[in-house]
Amino acid sequence: MKPIINAGIMLGVAVGIWMFVNGAAGLYKNPGTGWVFPLGATVIEIVVIVWGLKKTAQLGRQYGGQIVAGLLIALIGALIIIPFSLAWSAVFPDAREIGLAMQADKFADSGMEEAQIEQSLAVMEKLSTPLVSAIMGSVMCILTGLVTALIAGFFIRHKEA
Repeated sequence: MKPIINAGIMLGVAVGIWMFVNGAAGLYKNPGTGWVFPLGATVIEIVVIVWGLKKTAQLGRQYGGQIVAGLLIALIGALIIIPFSLAWSAVFPDAREIGLAMQADKFADSGMEEAQIEQSLAVMEKLSTPLVSAIMGSVMCILTGLVTALIAGFFIRHKEA
């Protein structure tokens, strides 16, 4: 169980640090760099889960056990990501408004009418609170962890068997 806990902590802390690096670099202010954080977080998660699964494979986990291990790593990481995300929202309080303004510009550029833009932004505003964003990020972490465990667990067990 120790490799799972260690990998989960490593995952949560690494993604949390990556979050603050992106914030400090101001990438949330540029509409062209919105892909940088999720791509980096996904790469971090895949690397950490593969590392964790290699450790658990040494303990004799079969494929089903590898899936559970990967899911637990992601769950632990997701629980750690929530406070990082809430802290990030406190450190960069302008991010929400900047994101909504950028989305309004995209809507306007696509030809949406003002009433549609306002209606869409009202929904987005409710879905972009710090807590909802933190929970959505954690859910994505768990889903990415499951997919990674399904794929990597098969190959790691296949090599170990």
